[in-house]
Amino acid sequence: GVTGEMFIVQALSHPTAGFGLRVDGRETYRLAGAALIEDRLRDLFGADYLRSLKPVTFKTGGLAVHGYVSVPRISRSDRNEQYVFVNGRATSAPVLGYAIREGYRTLLAADRHPSVFLFLDMSSDGVDVNVHPTKREVRFSNERMLYDLLFSQIRKHLQARQDVPVINSLNAGARRD
Repeated sequence: GVTGEMFIVQALSHPTAGFGLRVDGRETYRLAGAALIEDRLRDLFGADYLRSLKPVTFKTGGLAVHGYVSVPRISRSDRNEQYVFVNGRATSAPVLGYAIREGYRTLLAADRHPSVFLFLDMSSDGVDVNVHPTKREVRFSNERMLYDLLFSQIRKHLQARQDVPVINSLNAGARRD
């Protein structure tokens, strides 16, 4: 539900903080503090799931990106496991979704979506958080550059694996929903 989603967003954006979640009196999560993002992903989604993710790390100019993307054989019917954080804040922006979608275009069927956990660190001058009242949606000063970088780096990191086939749009691959 919404509470679980909010919990996951906060837990991912602050892996060094300890978190716990109780639902109907039952402890659903207890996450240790001082964790790395890898620890947090394992604790939230499981060790097998973490092994199905491909690390993405790059730096250029004033932009540093780190995180994980799912290998194409692991996909979903929805975008519920696409998390992007800019300067520690959970965000969305059309350019980010488009870069992710295009990075996987020939690797996933059109109705399938990857899991993505990306953390972008950049100068606050490069991002406008005042686009939406909740500050969830952002706009970037150089969207074309950001798109080009994310698209090419996602593609590069995915194709670095020998077991990533290029598929046609009729092959849905493995499903995880």
